[in-house]
Formats: sequence, C-alpha cells, structure tokens
Amino acid sequence: MSDQAGWPRLQARSEQVLAQGVFALRAGPPVGSAAGASDQPGNYLVTLDGEPLYVGEAKNLAARLRQQFRPSGSTFFKNFQRAHPDTPREIGEFRVRHMETSLGRKEVEDFGIVNIPAPLNRFQLNKRERIPPATGDARWREIQARSREILAEGELTFLATPRSPMFEAEVPTGPGLYAVWSAERDSPIYLGESSDIGKRHKTHCQQTYFSALRRHVGTDVHGFELKVIKGRRRYFSDQEDQTVTRFLRSCQFSCLPVRLGRVELEEWLIARHHPLLNRKGNAARKG
Repeated sequence: MSDQAGWPRLQARSEQVLAQGVFALRAGPPVGSAAGASDQPGNYLVTLDGEPLYVGEAKNLAARLRQQFRPSGSTFFKNFQRAHPDTPREIGEFRVRHMETSLGRKEVEDFGIVNIPAPLNRFQLNKRERIPPATGDARWREIQARSREILAEGELTFLATPRSPMFEAEVPTGPGLYAVWSAERDSPIYLGESSDIGKRHKTHCQQTYFSALRRHVGTDVHGFELKVIKGRRRYFSDQEDQTVTRFLRSCQFSCLPVRLGRVELEEWLIARHHPLLNRKGNAARKG
C-alpha cells in the first residue's frame, strides 16, 4: 500500500481526499431515478436543471434511490416543495449522479452538503469549513480500490487504543469510533460510531431512552423488559436502570477519532469481532 493511501495519511489528509470524492461524484453522468445504480454502498447527488440540490449516502444505492424517487418517500422532493411552494415541479424532472463508495460514504455526504453546497439538505449546513474544490480524483480512486487494506490497518489502530473505566474515560468531541469492553471478554461487547463520540459516551452513561447500548445491556444481559414511552419501548424501571449503570461501571471504554471512514470501520469491526451487544450487522447473533 502506498503511504498516500494508508490509514494515518488518510486521516491527516481527509479534507483533501473528500474534495476528490466530491469531484468524482459530480463527474458522473446525470440519470433518472435509480438507473444504473448498484446494490452496493455509495453516494448520490440530486440535481434540477443542472443545479446541485441534495447529496446523500446509502448502504444500498439502488434501494435508496428507488425510495428517493417515489414522492411519498422522498426526502429531497419534500424539502424542495417546502422550500419552493410556488414553484411546482414533478419528481421526474430531477436527475441524480451516483457512485459506489467503499470507504467514506458518510463523510462524503457531510462534506458535500457544505462544499457543493446542497441547499435541500436540512442538516450539516455551515457545520464545517469550506475548502477549495479538487481538480482530480486519483487519490480518491486509489483509496476506494484499497479500502480493505486500509480498514485492516484502521482495525489495528483502533484495537491498540488505550482503555479507561467507562465512567472515568476522557472522551474527545468530534467524529469517531468507540468500544465498550467487559472484564470477562477479550473482544469488545459493543461497538459504535458517532459524529460526536464525547456526546455519545455521555448518553450511554446516563440516558437509556437514547442509548441502544443501555437498552441491550438491560434486555440481553439482565433479561429486563423495556417499558413503553411515547409509543416506543425505550426505558426500564429506576431499579433496573441502576442495575444497567452498575454493569457499565464495571466495563472499560476506548475510542478513536476518525475523520474519514468511521461507518465502514464500524461495519468491518462488527463483522470480524461479533460484539455481544451489537445487533445491526452482527451475523453471529442471527439464529
């Protein structure tokens, strides 16, 4: 692997790499609906009369684009109608560019919202600095071609991060990956990613309603049954919640800031380590 495509270099030069990713996305031919889209992960850019309006990511491009080009399920079309109530347009008038993305699809979406820019995306606008556009995509294409090697290097980097007691961990703000470890296992019992790992860590320590980790500790480790609030099974009794907290106090926490590839690294690690409390993407839990 070239030094330009290794995990440390990728993180250090993430903004420039993402600019090339957006260049590659914008270079694709505009098509209608899901024409030519694969069932692989990737990014897409919706345009109208040649103007970029909405950028997104998907684990299955074809399925997401079929959904986006149905008026009843389309986020970009509903946002357009709200933003332009006096400009009636049909959904079939919109066009989309799409590309497969093996590494960095979430960051391409976030970066593109600001740097394309994409005015129909309601979140992330003005949440990062704009940088000059790229004039090519050679490094981006190399990184996509070598994504598995890069993720394997990212795995080693992540597993080497120091661990701290769960409630004493000093967790930075910003995007990254994190793991919860129990004393009984050599592998993590829970893996997660977040655009703000500091905020997510605080939630896991306090708020069962917003924490899948806490809910899974209660149901899968202690056999508790979730109670219904606002029509959703999201909380335990006070006594049960205290039991969840005591369990987490016995655990350790590790984290790694990740500027590009956090979703893919999370998926990679879950598939390889089968954390006890992860459900989504954990094939070892099926059956």
